Amino acid sequence: MEVEVPVVGNRQCGCDYGVDTITDNMICAGLRAGGKDSCQGDSGGPMVSKQNSRWILEGVVSFGRGCALPKFPGVYTRVSRYQAWINSTITTNQPGYVTFSSNGTDSDLSVTCTGVPAPPTIEVLPTIDVLPPIEVLPPIEVLPDTTTTTTVQPLTTTTTTTPPTTTAQPVVCGRAPLNTRIPGGSSVVTAGVWPWMVSLQKNGGHVCGGTLVAVDAVLSQASCFSRSPSASEWTVVLGRLKQNGSNPFEVKLSVRNITLSNLTGSNVAVLHLESRPALSDHIQPLCLDPGRSFSEGSTCWASGWSSGRGGEEQVLQEVQTSVSDCGNASSTDSFCTGSLTLEQGTSGGPLMCKQDGSWFQASVLSADSSNTTTRADPVTVFTKLNKYQTFLSENLGKLLSPASSSTNTTAANTTSPPTTGSGATPHFLLHLVLLSPGLLLFL
Repeated sequence: MEVEVPVVGNRQCGCDYGVDTITDNMICAGLRAGGKDSCQGDSGGPMVSKQNSRWILEGVVSFGRGCALPKFPGVYTRVSRYQAWINSTITTNQPGYVTFSSNGTDSDLSVTCTGVPAPPTIEVLPTIDVLPPIEVLPPIEVLPDTTTTTTVQPLTTTTTTTPPTTTAQPVVCGRAPLNTRIPGGSSVVTAGVWPWMVSLQKNGGHVCGGTLVAVDAVLSQASCFSRSPSASEWTVVLGRLKQNGSNPFEVKLSVRNITLSNLTGSNVAVLHLESRPALSDHIQPLCLDPGRSFSEGSTCWASGWSSGRGGEEQVLQEVQTSVSDCGNASSTDSFCTGSLTLEQGTSGGPLMCKQDGSWFQASVLSADSSNTTTRADPVTVFTKLNKYQTFLSENLGKLLSPASSSTNTTAANTTSPPTTGSGATPHFLLHLVLLSPGLLLFL
């Protein structure tokens, strides 16, 4: 599907969304009356324009308020602001860039609202005095019998144009743009709901779950591996919804090495990847904070793939639970929730809770997690991540910062080029990809 929409100036867009929301790294497009827009599931798609018979990638679908609402245009990542980063990432067959200018009137400069600074004023300098004409002297007399030969070398001028340098925004964790989970809400899983979810595959078959916790590392359960695992036998799959079916957003990556913690009792594993995945609305890292605590009654979620669950396509499953008092099973390493039934295919996946606007991993799922019935309400006992704090620090280094505490959020390696209006407002075609809903989860 495609839709044609006009560009909306950043001053007007800032008035619509709030001045702190729209930055120079963004470009807005949409009808003031609404009715045409990109929508959920289109994130990451292109916004293009035609310049002199050539199609130019101007933006990448990023976010918006609802879909096609009046006075809330779609917001796209401005590709040109990331030109230097794109060139540093694509080392061969680099994309070309175009430069164009306009002498038209920018109507966006006349837009004003609370919080938007007034447009800059142009100072008119006084006219420069014209100097009197230069006196022309008579020609120099050439002496007879004198021959002069002069060789003039052509002047060579080399002009090098250097693209503007841009600074890549820092990667943050705990962002799930397509996740609208609320306590007691729907449990229908669709693509991108849990963007850090990983399928660990050995020789092409799903074995365990995992979590993307860094730009190049995955956290899982040590029991999924042998004592000396061979990294070459394993593949990490990100962005996957169905084990048997179409997955348009998935990325498969090779594993560089696998490190297992060696502690008494349960253990975890860190898998370092051969390359970094491109982050998007469907692929994002989950936050790790081993020292973080979650109060009793906090809502948490578990997700994973298990045999016989999710229909023929084996859609990713999820279950909602809440933090509980461990009772007699309490220890310094214990973390308890309402009773869950976990199967082998879900091992290694995340138990995750949302706090202060960001998602955090509270524990690593294990089919060996125990259920205790020594109290009125049975609970499932998990191991807190602080047990592995030293191991995680040694193998992951500095942990990512939560999205909610960072002033810069990542539009995940999406980009967009600056355009200059020319009186008439340019229009763009957006190609939209629509997704089918997933199935209910039961773990």
